[in-house]
Amino acid sequence: MQAQYIFIHDALLEAVICGNTEVNVKDLANRMRSLEQVNPETNRTLLEEEFERLSYNLAENHIYQAGFLEVNASKNRFASVVPIESTRLKLWPYPDIEGSDYINANFVDGYQLREAFILTQAPMENTVEDFWRMIWEYEVFSIVMLSSGDEHDETHCFPYWPFNAEPANIGLLIIQIAAEENKTGFVKREFRATNSKTGETRVITHFMYYDWPEDKSPDDPSLLIAMIGQLQKAQQMTGNSSIAVHCSDGCGRSGAIAATMFCIERLKVEGIVDVFQTVRMMRTQRPHVIRTLDQYLYCYKAVQKFVDKFSDYANFK
Repeated sequence: MQAQYIFIHDALLEAVICGNTEVNVKDLANRMRSLEQVNPETNRTLLEEEFERLSYNLAENHIYQAGFLEVNASKNRFASVVPIESTRLKLWPYPDIEGSDYINANFVDGYQLREAFILTQAPMENTVEDFWRMIWEYEVFSIVMLSSGDEHDETHCFPYWPFNAEPANIGLLIIQIAAEENKTGFVKREFRATNSKTGETRVITHFMYYDWPEDKSPDDPSLLIAMIGQLQKAQQMTGNSSIAVHCSDGCGRSGAIAATMFCIERLKVEGIVDVFQTVRMMRTQRPHVIRTLDQYLYCYKAVQKFVDKFSDYANFK
């Protein structure tokens, strides 16, 4: 009885503190304007206050285990970012090798698909093989890379594909570039991955959005919306398996694109947008999803840009 009482109490308290953040798509622009208003009592915008409420009562419920083990410490790009245990993606372990199942990655749900996303950190020199093991073992056919600066910068992301015509041997896999197409704002590649043990070959589509710094979101979400469209087409051709998304830490920018895609899919079906609860849900599965206020605002802007581009959704009944 006491546990039930505590559950009801916490649920009601959360509802009071977090409020109702659902908005009909036709009212989204007005909602965004209202969030720009300043609360005279706190001298902060309503958007800032909403962003701060995202973390209410979440972190204390997270359980971390494998990410803090000494054997796995060197596999974390940032010591403060380790995967939540309940949604941690596990590799097939090697016999008698402790930690061989570990990669810094979490499954995150989409709107209508469980484990729609794998949010993961950018590969490091000592985790490139694990990254490709993950892609192969979980039959990932789409990878999204959110980058800033030079794609050859190993401090941001260790190169995990060949930059010339020569194939790269990574663990059991042979990786080749089958096609490459420069789009406005992003590059679309096709990798041909061959398992040297079984001979099986798969084509994996790679989308690299190359102008998204860690500290500031892009000015115009149109290019991201265009890339999402290309990504969804690629997914439809391969059976909608999990999409691997990475930035440097697999949380901030990676969370922003996952949340944007979730919101867009929901508004298509329901005509409802709820950026706040979408991000809160994702934070229960991957820590620090959307790190900055700027990234949070960018989600709103990207969803609104989608509505503006496809005006039929603006009149959703």
